[in-house]
Amino acid sequence: MGVVDRLFDAMKATVEMRGDIDRNADKLRATADAVLDHEKRLIRIETLVEFSTARPATRRLPRV
Repeated sequence: MGVVDRLFDAMKATVEMRGDIDRNADKLRATADAVLDHEKRLIRIETLVEFSTARPATRRLPRV
């Protein structure tokens, strides 16, 4: 029965490992979503800073 027990233990460990992998994948997806959200926010902030520090364009008067 030693071989059967070892085989059963290996299968049990594989199933447990699969659960760990699934949980880690879910956490990774959540982290990736959070990073993407932060990236979008940072881009908006950078754009606001660029617009606020840009020199105003000189206004051209139409030729008559």
